Amino acid sequence: GELAVCTIFVKDDQGVTSGQPSDFSNPILSGSNTYTDIIEVSGSAGSQLQFNVTAPASAGISFSITGRIRLNGQNLTFLQGAYSMIVIGTPTVKSTLSCE
Repeated sequence: GELAVCTIFVKDDQGVTSGQPSDFSNPILSGSNTYTDIIEVSGSAGSQLQFNVTAPASAGISFSITGRIRLNGQNLTFLQGAYSMIVIGTPTVKSTLSCE
């Protein structure tokens, strides 16, 4: 499957803040089981972190990702809940061209 790039926008009660990858737990995945380590986005000063998730290989399959943070020794899910996506397929040589 293709890679989906997931970005964590680090926020607190006041809005945008900074964090470290170690502040966050591994995401909860449904329909996919492969993800990369969470890393800081270059130049974001810790306000954005990213990880990649491998989407299912077949078009039409749905999958979801739930972010988690470590607070007081617990892994808590983001208030946002699960982020859902559907695999729509990938371009192939069956693409066509039209010129007028």
